[in-house]
Amino acid sequence: MEALYPEPVSISDICDRLDCSARSLQPAFLEYGLPSPQDVLTHIRLDRARSYRMEGTMNATQAATEAGLVHMSRFSGLYMRAFSEYPIRTLGSRRSEY
Repeated sequence: MEALYPEPVSISDICDRLDCSARSLQPAFLEYGLPSPQDVLTHIRLDRARSYRMEGTMNATQAATEAGLVHMSRFSGLYMRAFSEYPIRTLGSRRSEY
């Protein structure tokens, strides 16, 4: 999942690569105390988008797109829930600390 995050990959694509079904993937994640496969993929993408924002080389839209997140309105809300700030604020808040 880490290697595939920027691609428009779905859980069924991941299952195909692993030669398993979605019905078997979900219990495997639960067995290891992980959230759903889709939640893990989304979090990987959000983490990557945050890294891009903190580097200061991309605006919020570019960071989301590069990280494989294509729905901008949904991205902003998910980002806020994950990091307690909107993506547009990430770069500015990090610069003001120095």
